[in-house]
Amino acid sequence: LVGERPHKAACIDHGCVLPAWWALDCAQFDAWLGWPQVRAPPSPATVSLVKEAVEQLPETLEELERLELSTQAQWTLRICTLWLQRAVLTHCLPLRSIALLMVRTDPREPCWLEHQVAQACREAAISSKFVPEGKYQDLVFNVDHKFLQAFALGKAEWAKRSEKLFFSALDALFSSEKAKDEALEAENYWL
Repeated sequence: LVGERPHKAACIDHGCVLPAWWALDCAQFDAWLGWPQVRAPPSPATVSLVKEAVEQLPETLEELERLELSTQAQWTLRICTLWLQRAVLTHCLPLRSIALLMVRTDPREPCWLEHQVAQACREAAISSKFVPEGKYQDLVFNVDHKFLQAFALGKAEWAKRSEKLFFSALDALFSSEKAKDEALEAENYWL
């Protein structure tokens, strides 16, 4: 480590695991989808680890804030931890089934998780939509620029209310039996 102290965290995440919450299409989970152990139901150790991650999330977010990780990436961590919590602790889904709902099968079609984020945005009155972009017209998720600015600055009270509504809506979506059914359907699709 060189340079001034204290050192800052530098992202060397080649899988782009913590992209901005509106860029979940950038997250990559397919490298380990073929591993046989991720097809198994959650082990007691996995359940314990997920519980620990959920319990420690507030402290983790405080530390990431201190290390100046972007708020957008912190939201991604919150979204994915909430999904992991509901998928493992509520639905007892294997990690592979969870990940299948987090990856695109076609770059032009949002994955299940992206659709849930879009639905939570609608329920929280956060203006957003999928729009085609680039040479191949892959769909990207665009969130209202004014919301992102207010959110990043943390100054707008309506942005804080929207945040609470957003995560409440996501929790309801992730907790639903429909989420479990979608995971099982995705697993059958990828057999």
